[in-house]
Amino acid sequence: MQELTYAGKNATFAVNVKKAEEPAPEVTLESITFSRPTKTEYRIGEKLDLIGLVVIAHYSDGSYQEVTDYEVSGFDCMEAEKRQLLSVT
Repeated sequence: MQELTYAGKNATFAVNVKKAEEPAPEVTLESITFSRPTKTEYRIGEKLDLIGLVVIAHYSDGSYQEVTDYEVSGFDCMEAEKRQLLSVT
């Protein structure tokens, strides 16, 4: 109990002292997962169709969130190749 005196009057009140809380650990990106777009085969000249592509960011605290502000590169609609490797950034 603590005692407070002011102008000759006294009052008491309880004070609890707690240990300082540890700061929350910094949350960092641990990995990403994705589902492939519905369309994966194209003819020369067709535009890339990303319908069905879902990108998920996974964080160190166990949370996850869909990423919507990504860019896809590496697609060349004029190049007939058996396989193209695309990058999502």
